[in-house]
Amino acid sequence: MTRSKSLPLLLLLGSLILLLSGCHKRGGDEGINQQISWQTIHVERAYTDTLTPRTWQDTTLSVPTYTVSLDLLEPTAEGDAGVIADSLRSYLVACHALEGPDYEAQTSLQSYLDSVVAQGLEGFISDLVRAKTLMRDDAESPTALLSFFAEEMIKSDSLTYNQADLVSVKISQYDFSGGANGATSIRSANYDLKHNTPITVHQLFADGSEDKVNDLLLAALMKTFGVDSPDALADKGVYFYEEAKMKINVVSRKDIDQILEHHILHSMVIGRYTSFRPGTRIIDVGTGGGLPGIPLAILFPECHFTLIDGTGKKIRVTRAIADAIGLTNVEAVHTRSEEWQGRYHFIVSRAAMDLSDLVRTSGHLIDRREQLNALPNGIITLKGGDLTDELRPFRKSVEVVEIKSLYPELEYYDTKKIIYLPLH
Repeated sequence: MTRSKSLPLLLLLGSLILLLSGCHKRGGDEGINQQISWQTIHVERAYTDTLTPRTWQDTTLSVPTYTVSLDLLEPTAEGDAGVIADSLRSYLVACHALEGPDYEAQTSLQSYLDSVVAQGLEGFISDLVRAKTLMRDDAESPTALLSFFAEEMIKSDSLTYNQADLVSVKISQYDFSGGANGATSIRSANYDLKHNTPITVHQLFADGSEDKVNDLLLAALMKTFGVDSPDALADKGVYFYEEAKMKINVVSRKDIDQILEHHILHSMVIGRYTSFRPGTRIIDVGTGGGLPGIPLAILFPECHFTLIDGTGKKIRVTRAIADAIGLTNVEAVHTRSEEWQGRYHFIVSRAAMDLSDLVRTSGHLIDRREQLNALPNGIITLKGGDLTDELRPFRKSVEVVEIKSLYPELEYYDTKKIIYLPLH
């Protein structure tokens, strides 16, 4: 099989993101990682305006409130590693893009976050006072104006990968402001401790980065797949998608050169959204060429995956890929979800059908009794575009996460979303 020079590198990068998604945690910390300690800095503030005159309150509207909860990770270290920890801490603060004072001018992360929250509350109260003044001066002003003074921000960090001189932190955020629907975002901050520099998708794809990528990733990738040479990675299926997609149309022909970005990386984001506990049973409905099922099966080797599709030739390719990689936690079945029987904790799917159709044809597969994970059993599907009409029937229970918050450098994900629907 002939491969271009760039293709193995791109698939190595796909495996990097697999590695940094927080699901491979084999082995202990190495190198600089051991010298850095982590603690969570917590700041919380809740303010309710008790001075809003009753004559301005509508029984259907909320009293103005301002709520903030921050749980940010702080890396610290002594000696030479302290310089790296300081740079890493500054990078993580920058990733949060908090509005407030200059971080570098503060004495500690705690004092900085205290100042951010205090300044935000001060601005909120100032705007509220001005709004009340306008309402006094203009009797025609609607009382509903005060309902826009409801702000909530929740931020939290979690350390998802910390070894081999690499660090990955998952940043979760929820924002609610001005009476609009709340927005949830998840992104990752990746850092190269050895070279004391952030790692971004843009940097990895930049010209001249091939040596850097190999230095950072190859050893960790070979360790993850249990091989001792780069060539042996092919035997583990790292490159097998190149051969399979050329034999049969398991992905769109126009996407052949974009299989990393448009397919493998897209499948992996579910592993960023949630972590499945050992023993979790997951069914991939309409798996096509094994996406998202196969990448997820690599991420979660102690979970069982059933991959089903109504097209026999696609299932044959899926089986071949799973066999080549040596996955023992995957079964690929030629069937339709309406005809399949079994009980699973989660259904995953990648734009196989409308959510209503997915619930109708596959909802019976969800186990309503056994609950293994923090996330309630249900459907996790990857979709794109305007989903307003499709999600309207589920608006009270569905959760939508914008994937662009994970990969802002990649235009392909500007309209892509993770959709989660609990089915109790």
